[in-house]
Amino acid sequence: MKPPSPTQEQVGDRRDAAPVYPVPVAGGACSVSSSTQSKAADHKQIFVAGGGSKSYEVFDWVTQKWTLYKDSLFFNHSDAFSFVYHNKMMICGGTSTKRVECVDVANERSVSTFPAQLPNTECGKGVLCGDEILTFGKSVSATSLKPPFKSTCQFFYNNEKCLDGYGVARVNENAVVLFGGYTSKANVPCDKVLLYNPTTKCFENLAPLPYSAANMGVVVYKDNVIVLGGVRRYKVFQNFDVLQSELLNDVLMYNVTNQQCRKLPSMLEKR
Repeated sequence: MKPPSPTQEQVGDRRDAAPVYPVPVAGGACSVSSSTQSKAADHKQIFVAGGGSKSYEVFDWVTQKWTLYKDSLFFNHSDAFSFVYHNKMMICGGTSTKRVECVDVANERSVSTFPAQLPNTECGKGVLCGDEILTFGKSVSATSLKPPFKSTCQFFYNNEKCLDGYGVARVNENAVVLFGGYTSKANVPCDKVLLYNPTTKCFENLAPLPYSAANMGVVVYKDNVIVLGGVRRYKVFQNFDVLQSELLNDVLMYNVTNQQCRKLPSMLEKR
């Protein structure tokens, strides 16, 4: 179990045991989560982890500031995803690990590993559904968070509709939203927003993002999805297929109901 090591000089005082919300972000794509409610007040926070490092950041809605916790995780969760489960921030998988670890929000943010493991490192991004992790790779798989912690394949779906490197968030039981990612024919991020209905197993196109990105982190906040960081790629020379990659620290709030978004304060690190 690891204790946290906050970098206070960059963002001010640390707030212990404040609430958290989950999301994944890019480059080394990271994972993000949104917080619960403290006893003193309705004190919300956003938790961002991974992104090519073992650090994580916490955004405080009240102070509008970020706090950085360096080298606090066990694994490098590049291109991972996260969620809150039993008041713990669950950070899941990535391109280099299928392990799950958790940050105990109520216990001074101590970090520990979790018995469940994802099917593989190519199972795609995922969301929490009850006591299971639902992942979107070549198939949709469910990993139980209860003993014996098994993974089962639920069904195969239309790969032409699905993207690689997308951000995914479960808004409600009939709405899982996928943001950005790479198209199947080009290694360039897109601005697509897709709504997937687990009941009907159908996709619906929503209004696009204001810019193209992949490997971003996303987290649900009320009727909105917070989109954090990611990576964009562009041609260095117009006549050559040479792509330049750039990590982002941009943060957007996307409303699924009216399909509009607005910009929030940027993160301290590009992820």
